[in-house]
Amino acid sequence: MIIQHAFIKGNCLIDAILLKMSGIGVIQSRFISHILLLILSIKGKINFLQLERHGSYSERSYRSNFSKEFDWLDFNSKFVSDQCSDELIIGFDPSFISKSGKCTPGLGYFYSGCSSRYEKGLEIGCYSVIDVKQNTAYHLYAAQSKTQQKRIMIKR
Repeated sequence: MIIQHAFIKGNCLIDAILLKMSGIGVIQSRFISHILLLILSIKGKINFLQLERHGSYSERSYRSNFSKEFDWLDFNSKFVSDQCSDELIIGFDPSFISKSGKCTPGLGYFYSGCSSRYEKGLEIGCYSVIDVKQNTAYHLYAAQSKTQQKRIMIKR
């Protein structure tokens, strides 16, 4: 009973934010609302096959809807303005993701705080809004860091 109540409240909150956003169609609005709650309810690895297994769309529908643009910064900004107090600060946290292979876009050497050295992988920078009165941080935006191109010195 409590879990269903939380999902109903979450769905109402998501729908209220999506109604405030411009340029969002009914189909995309339904999909975003569905996918946010579905991802929270799936335990373990999340891919299109898992989404199809637990959700109400086909794998093809998940793939095509994920390929469409969505303004997450606007969505999260509207959420923060609705839920936060007036004492806010912005936080930044770079996060390292270890990754092997050669074909991953953005693969490079980045600093890993856990191992205190540079390692091969990906890095994302997460911006968040920290509410001082509520003692809570809300995710605002994440961007993948660019890899540094190696400079080749040519001796003449």
